[in-house]
Amino acid sequence: MAAGRCKIFPIIDIRLFARVDVGLVVTGSVFSGRTNDGFGPVVQKKFEELGPDRGVKVVSDDMDMTVAAIRQCVDDGAGFIAVTGGMSVDPDDLTPAAIRNAGGKVMLYSLASPGAMFMLAYIDDVPVIGLPGCVMYYRLDF
Repeated sequence: MAAGRCKIFPIIDIRLFARVDVGLVVTGSVFSGRTNDGFGPVVQKKFEELGPDRGVKVVSDDMDMTVAAIRQCVDDGAGFIAVTGGMSVDPDDLTPAAIRNAGGKVMLYSLASPGAMFMLAYIDDVPVIGLPGCVMYYRLDF
């Protein structure tokens, strides 16, 4: 049996929780300073339990800038990347395309709740999630 794994039944595989470095990319008007970033700090706090963060990269709603920030998280060794903002099907919302353009292989792109899209992709072995605004309000009760 591989280290860090415990098999109970052939159909159940339990893996030990592993801490990972988290990369967070915040997109939108917070880049220009037009609005205060209320989302990034809340999401960053929610990911504290996963492990140390690789810093928050704040970018505008610009494809190249967002792709570069995602790729920088990968290059910096992040084991998990979260990207906020612009997750709907509106053509102005670039986050799903930016994740794809950064090399993300999309596994899931669906509704997290009515009107809020969630994306799970992988760049190599690194999970990348596109977060809808509703995660800001979801309470974690550990």
